[in-house]
Amino acid sequence: MSTWLDPTILDLPLSERPEAYLRWFQPVLLGLAAARGVPATGFEEAFDATLAAGCFMHWEGPGRSSPDRRHRATPYYDIDANGDAWLRLTITDRAQNRVAEAWGLQATHKLSIS
Repeated sequence: MSTWLDPTILDLPLSERPEAYLRWFQPVLLGLAAARGVPATGFEEAFDATLAAGCFMHWEGPGRSSPDRRHRATPYYDIDANGDAWLRLTITDRAQNRVAEAWGLQATHKLSIS
């Protein structure tokens, strides 16, 4: 499943964009949940809580280890009030020391979910 972000959101004033993103994303998320047979209740509660908290999106993805388990990569994804999507990637060693980080990577606004 994939969908493009509503381009009219970018025409809104900065202060209105976070809520507009959330309102765009909710039906996409509920459609995916319905297609997979997942109840909508938790998503509706999360929607209400996100509205109450200010609507900024931050996602920390699951970390993945290198084949030899010496390093672990963790992705982070944010959508800011300008409507820009940003990706950050951190690499840690076994002792959880940060050995590398890539940030400020502009991400696309196409949402693809498998």
